[in-house]
Amino acid sequence: MRPDGGAASGKRRRTLVLDSGAISAGKPLDHEGVLYAPPAVVDEFQPGGRSRRALDYLLEAGLRVIPPTPAALGEVEEAASRTGDLPKLSGADLEVLALARDVQGIVVTDDYAVQNVAARLNLPFEAILQPGITEQITWSYKCRGCGKQYATLAKECAVCGSEVRAVKGK
Repeated sequence: MRPDGGAASGKRRRTLVLDSGAISAGKPLDHEGVLYAPPAVVDEFQPGGRSRRALDYLLEAGLRVIPPTPAALGEVEEAASRTGDLPKLSGADLEVLALARDVQGIVVTDDYAVQNVAARLNLPFEAILQPGITEQITWSYKCRGCGKQYATLAKECAVCGSEVRAVKGK
């Protein structure tokens, strides 16, 4: 180990915050750094199976499981609401982003909504198996029938009863 915290191989120590996709993908992770996951991600893995074995391996290798602070969770929910991604994110997704905010880590995910909110929060992120987002998007919601615009996702249009869908905002 070098005095600057980097490994002798020249790799810098990095703090990575993993979502469930990063754990179950089976792709080797940067073990030179510190790995984190929030409890909600760990709770997504059922006993048995390849994905759970991948999680167990990471836990044995030092994966740290800690919850995010309520303050960071609030910031993430606000940012996700501003981008229009809040309805697309699970509680585990929100916790991943908030924990990355708390530990100043890199979010490791293939989830485009998570990446979009990370970009809004100026959090670095890395994709696993997919190319990752190329632009930040702010979503709006529009009725397929009458075209009424909504600030948040609704199950159906209050005017005509048609489906409301997400569309790229301007």
